[in-house]
Amino acid sequence: MITRVLISFIFVGFFISCSDLGTQPVFDASINGKSLTLFSEQRFTLELDVLADAGYEWQVHMSDSTVLKLDSTAYRPKNVGPIMPGGPTVEIFFFCARNSGKCTVTLSERHPWLPNDPPRVTLAFIVIVR
Repeated sequence: MITRVLISFIFVGFFISCSDLGTQPVFDASINGKSLTLFSEQRFTLELDVLADAGYEWQVHMSDSTVLKLDSTAYRPKNVGPIMPGGPTVEIFFFCARNSGKCTVTLSERHPWLPNDPPRVTLAFIVIVR
């Protein structure tokens, strides 16, 4: 009996979390300079082109980590079709709103081994959590 109840909770939890994935808003570099208003525990995804084959990566700075959390990052090829070495890459950021407040997010595309060099690209946006 306990096994059935435990399996039921796992089964229901899986479908609830999966159904939430389709409702996450997805943003790109056009978010630069804009504000985004969210509710606590609301998630969103940011997809940015990155020159990964040249050693660049996006570095994220958040002004208040109690308001917004970066859950994880991932990479994918930009083009659909066969994966080509050195092909265009997209870095994906998965964020979650935490507590009420305001957070400025700044992303800089740079070589991580050259911290004093200016970034190739910088983006910034504001997240307001209600």
